[in-house]
Amino acid sequence: MKKSTIAALVAVTAIASPMQAQSVTILEEDFAGTLSDSVSGTPFTPGGRLINTISPDTGSGSWTTLAAASHAPQTYFGGGRLFIDVADPEAGAAGNFARGTFTSNLSAGDIVTISGTAGGLTGAGGSAKGIYIGFLSSSSTSPIPQNSGGASPGVYFRDDGTSVLYQGTGTNILLDTFTTPTSEFTYDLIWDTGASTIALSVNGTEVIAATSFTPFFEATTIDSIGIGFRSLSYDNYDSTELGSGAYHKGITVSVIPEPSSFALLAGSLAMASVMIRRRKQI
Repeated sequence: MKKSTIAALVAVTAIASPMQAQSVTILEEDFAGTLSDSVSGTPFTPGGRLINTISPDTGSGSWTTLAAASHAPQTYFGGGRLFIDVADPEAGAAGNFARGTFTSNLSAGDIVTISGTAGGLTGAGGSAKGIYIGFLSSSSTSPIPQNSGGASPGVYFRDDGTSVLYQGTGTNILLDTFTTPTSEFTYDLIWDTGASTIALSVNGTEVIAATSFTPFFEATTIDSIGIGFRSLSYDNYDSTELGSGAYHKGITVSVIPEPSSFALLAGSLAMASVMIRRRKQI
């Protein structure tokens, strides 16, 4: 084998290992924008601030929304926050969410992480109120993990003190619970599609260790995430409404590509190295 070929193999071997630790951002949004209206008791006027009027900072297409209620609120952004706006917070009981689409679908074996910041929960507002975040396929119709057509997997930051990690849509299978943060918090929802595990960290602390589960959607069908609000109004129309003021700040979805592809590359390089040594000995 030529020295140039040997050098090339050595170079590829050198870069293969660092690549294992690199992640790729497939969705990112900071929800920046200017709000000209008050966020305390004044209805927002649609136009320019509806989330489905913009494209993600990193991602594909435009944000889309679903408002599943007869008097459903709209999903707005601005001031670095995503939220809903409605005169009757209970009108959003069926769930209202914004969907952000990735630059590309997941691949089997990917390790994908949703990282974000949220707040406005009281811990005393009831289990029917909260913020949902989860993985969606193109056929998903709701971010609510335990609903048919919902996220899989997904987390529900409930406003009753106990939050829930769900296996996925249509099964209503609870994976684990954790204490609801009552001040602004960060989170990392990590899905290892190869090992079929899901884990959750809040404020940098692991609250649910990697747990095995069976997702409703195959990883290769996952093309987006959903951020949903249920019976939570940012406008605080009713000062006695315990859930008022809920919001979600910036969000990032990153992927570490399927590890076995790197293992295959390393194996091929190792085999080539053995062949080189044998030829030298002949």
